[in-house]
Amino acid sequence: MNNLLWHFGQKTGWGPQQPGVVDLPASGAHVWFFPHVQKSRYALVVSDAERARAADMLPPGKGQEFLRFRSCLRRVLALSYIKTSAPQEIRIALSQNGKPWLPDAPQLHFNLSHSHG
Repeated sequence: MNNLLWHFGQKTGWGPQQPGVVDLPASGAHVWFFPHVQKSRYALVVSDAERARAADMLPPGKGQEFLRFRSCLRRVLALSYIKTSAPQEIRIALSQNGKPWLPDAPQLHFNLSHSHG
């Protein structure tokens, strides 16, 4: 890995009211940090399948956390990697092992993790 880039969510210029593109180097690892995500922002971009998955999660609150961070993933993908799609249009599938991947951009490899607050 040649480089590691950190991005702070609120300072990269994205938001539900701010369309645009964030240009990033093609190689290296990009680490995005989103300290606060409001429900009004993530409700607009998650899919029905993601909502259904979240509804089945325990303990209480885990589903909302899943939706918040899936929303961030969709926004980052749309602004930085899949620049031709809006966040809500990105198709995210699950492999047999449960790892998310992108049927329309299988060359992109990503992971989503969080530190529970």
